[in-house]
Amino acid sequence: MRGLIANPILKKELRTLLRERRSFLIPALYALILALAIVPSLVTDFGGEAAEQGSRLAGAVAVIQFFAVLLFAPLVGAGGISGERERGTFTRLLASSLPRYQIALGKLAVGVAYVFVLLFVSAPMLTIAYQLGGVEFSVLSGLYVTHGLLGVWLVSLGLWVSSYFDRTWSSSMVAVAVPGALILVNIAVIFGLGQDGGAISASTQWLAVLNPGFSMVLLFGGAEPLDMPAREAWTAHFLALAAFLLLTTLLLARRLSRLRS
Repeated sequence: MRGLIANPILKKELRTLLRERRSFLIPALYALILALAIVPSLVTDFGGEAAEQGSRLAGAVAVIQFFAVLLFAPLVGAGGISGERERGTFTRLLASSLPRYQIALGKLAVGVAYVFVLLFVSAPMLTIAYQLGGVEFSVLSGLYVTHGLLGVWLVSLGLWVSSYFDRTWSSSMVAVAVPGALILVNIAVIFGLGQDGGAISASTQWLAVLNPGFSMVLLFGGAEPLDMPAREAWTAHFLALAAFLLLTTLLLARRLSRLRS
């Protein structure tokens, strides 16, 4: 931890991030989108049951937050290396005495910190949902852990993708397309191999756990479609995302160790 704080790449990226207007505009825009999507539905049903309002509030925030992480996390990572190439600083960065793993670690840490800022924006609204009694604390905790792991993995994925491109727009498009394609292919395979008209079968439920959007299934439908308890389903999903993160981080480290320009 001490070595990470002293990381010069981390300090440089943080200074750059704090000087950019978009670093403040994106969280503000995200908060505005949450407010516009949630407040009207609560106002129109002001006299309804508190638990029902809380459940609807938590569901709306969870969906918006999932798509926000799915979009912004890979974009944050996608400019890490390709942006250095565009500015003509990547060769000098590789030629410095700084170990390659510190370059990757510093850029990954800044991207993860930015994603966590986005996650904290929704915390007050989910706290209200919990106080209304519409959702359990364990479910909210599982949702944040899932979105946190998903965000870290997608930042790492974006960095790995950016190492193959010289332009940020190219790496951004690929970094966003990869998790989206993974979700769609996973769903197609699950229902293609499913039983009883496409229902999730015992033989394909492990594929569902690998889907980056599986937390939405657990939040809205619970573990009923699966032949396992809810706690085991959440744990299996956490492990799947952690495995994705480990694989992508190893690929990123291997890629940086071989880069010369």
